[in-house]
Amino acid sequence: MQVNLPKRLQAIASLVVPGQNAADIGTDHGYLAVYLIVNHICPQVVATDKARGPMEAARQLVDLLSLGQEIDVRLGEGVLVLRPGEVQTVCMAGMGGATIRNILSEGQSVINSCQRLVLQPMRGAPGLRKWLVANGFKIIAEEIVFEGGFYYEIMAAEKGVMTLTEDEAEFGPLLLQQKHPLLKGFLEAKKEDLLRLVEELRNSPSMDAQKRLKGLENVIGRMDKVMETL
Repeated sequence: MQVNLPKRLQAIASLVVPGQNAADIGTDHGYLAVYLIVNHICPQVVATDKARGPMEAARQLVDLLSLGQEIDVRLGEGVLVLRPGEVQTVCMAGMGGATIRNILSEGQSVINSCQRLVLQPMRGAPGLRKWLVANGFKIIAEEIVFEGGFYYEIMAAEKGVMTLTEDEAEFGPLLLQQKHPLLKGFLEAKKEDLLRLVEELRNSPSMDAQKRLKGLENVIGRMDKVMETL
């Protein structure tokens, strides 16, 4: 059986620890969980979603493919539906970085029993990197995928000690180190978004807006310096 995944999910699957159990948190339709099983990457996968609709869609796919013995579909919040030690890799994709941080914080006993986290934040990657490092994780892999006109950041982390500079937190320590071939394009697209925000904030008289404006201008300046090296 062959399962074709979008490039984003393929990149996530490539970072899962092979031969061990995994969880896909916020599984949506269950495609990643199915891919991990049919490609013999994992012997068992727990696929969870907090919304009943996506969870039922995932369950229907699993039943259709007769994979109920290998994939356990569960309804529930974050990693709270997992038992400590039940899986070795936890995947979370398609959520905001703040949401991922909250899920990790609420499920520390489960998270600390895992070998690896594979995360794809839709936004807020700098804050997520800082959270990982502050909570005893080391970023061991980073990837950028361009798909459907959008760039996606993907990172894998394991327990360990790591420090981050402001630029490493903002742009990705391994992406910078490896001069990832898509990093420049990603930063150019991100800069365009930030410049639009800057224009909006310049017209606001509020102190909060002006403070945020200074922060964005600082990030844009650092971004320009990084792009000069790529």
